[in-house]
Amino acid sequence: MKRPHSQKYTTTYKKLRASILASRPMCYWCHLQPADTIDHDPPLAAFSDVSAWRGVLRPACGRCNSSRGASFGNRLRKAVKRSRNW
Repeated sequence: MKRPHSQKYTTTYKKLRASILASRPMCYWCHLQPADTIDHDPPLAAFSDVSAWRGVLRPACGRCNSSRGASFGNRLRKAVKRSRNW
């Protein structure tokens, strides 16, 4: 589900993201790559509204963040396809 850009990335969020990346420069998941993104744990897509999200922001490299997001989306799509017992 696409969310309006203005709701998700406010000035407060951008400042928080910058401080997290500055304080913890390595990826939380692989501990090998420098963190250049922020991972929302649990994913934002698991909630109907951005304001309902309660979780932890973790520094992540782009590869780990993308793979975690893709696996979450794949699980959702798989659940829809297997909704009937043929």
